Amino acid sequence: MPRLPTDFLERTPEEAARLLALAFLKEGADARLRLTNPDDVEALHDFRVAIRRLRSCLRAFRPYLRGSVSKKMRRRIRSLTTATNAARDLEVMVTQMRETSTRLDETGRAGVDWLMGRMQADRADALQRINGEVLAPFDALEPRLRKRLSRFETTVHLVRRSRHPSFGRIVGDLTRRHAGELREHLAAVRGREDEEQAHRARISAKRLRYLLEPLTRRRKRAKALVVALKSLQDLLGEIRDTQVMAREITAAVEQAAAHEARRAHQAALGPEAPAPPRETGSRDLVGLARLAEQHLVELFAQLQSEWLGGRAEPLLRRLERLGESLASRRPRHVEIERKFLLTGVPEIAREVVPLEIDQGWIAGQMVSERVRRTRAPGSENYSRTIKLGEGLVRSEFEEPMTPDVFETLWPLTARRRISKRRYPVPDGDRVWEIDEFTDRELVLAEVELDAEQEEVTPPEWLKPYVVREVTGEPEYVNVNLAR
Repeated sequence: MPRLPTDFLERTPEEAARLLALAFLKEGADARLRLTNPDDVEALHDFRVAIRRLRSCLRAFRPYLRGSVSKKMRRRIRSLTTATNAARDLEVMVTQMRETSTRLDETGRAGVDWLMGRMQADRADALQRINGEVLAPFDALEPRLRKRLSRFETTVHLVRRSRHPSFGRIVGDLTRRHAGELREHLAAVRGREDEEQAHRARISAKRLRYLLEPLTRRRKRAKALVVALKSLQDLLGEIRDTQVMAREITAAVEQAAAHEARRAHQAALGPEAPAPPRETGSRDLVGLARLAEQHLVELFAQLQSEWLGGRAEPLLRRLERLGESLASRRPRHVEIERKFLLTGVPEIAREVVPLEIDQGWIAGQMVSERVRRTRAPGSENYSRTIKLGEGLVRSEFEEPMTPDVFETLWPLTARRRISKRRYPVPDGDRVWEIDEFTDRELVLAEVELDAEQEEVTPPEWLKPYVVREVTGEPEYVNVNLAR
């Protein structure tokens, strides 16, 4: 999706929700231009995804979009996805039929060919209807919606010293709520008969995914959760698609049986009575129906083994923790980290390619500026940073710089430098940074948090090396180590 401002989560919900909706609307407009190209097989899918994301955004942040999106506009946006449902379902079924036909005998393949012919004709009709039911309505709606989303009015009560909550807080609250809904829907799925609950679970997973996707550029925790949610959504979606196909096959079997009955009736009237031409027999579709049923059994077994019976609980708890950290997240440019003194570099860290870091400080009367060179295989990066405060929470302002600027500033750091190897070790939703100092015998572990209230315990692979926590101890602050 398009890039969003770096301070996206710090902005007011009224502003951020509109920026997000405009980004999804642009995706839809870009995909709409491709819909008239018959060779672009992904255009319909991309258009549907963009409109679904837009609808999900407008639904989630409805209280903050008052005055920009009317009920009439919402209904028109909904009609856009409804108008494309038939074409999308038929497209999926044709693909499934094509894959299934390789597993059938000659009689079964004849039934598949007959059914695919019907579906392809229906799909052509559905695609033709899209021109009138989607393209023109979207072309009329898009500029009006874009104009209304591009501005808003707000009220600030100076006497009350009111403050708008950040967009990150709103997203955090929604993440926790949707995670609870997903838990309830998954708990209600016990078998094939719970089709409606499985559908609701898929919708909950999709809404969570759309909610978190804009965060994935800067938050690794969100990216991992989006991947897991997509896996669940895809499985539930395949179950739904197979159920739709199974109903289509059942309807085709009934139609074929009725056709056979008409032929038998005409035959009973005598050889002079004209019999309707044979299309296909219900027996031609038996193998196809059996394979669809077998696939459904396999899919539900996979759902049971991977997600039901409490197996989704680790993911749900991670979602809730992310929601909590977003709701209480630190302001931008604030660093919250915990630091631990170690006896040595853990074995698991030795498996990671380290970063070689040289950094020095330019002394000042009120603040000191840090300049840093970070070397990794095949790359070098340079940055300058100012940190204010001490202990668990500190303000941090960092920006990149060129090698020439670094070489100019580096001499000013003489006698105020440190060198170290940094081993970044992923562990669940966090990354532990193990710093092995090369200019003295010292090893420290740091982990960055999203909120002061966030609890953290050294993982099992790190515990044997921990001497004690040294967060806030002046002698282990880097600028002091450099003196």
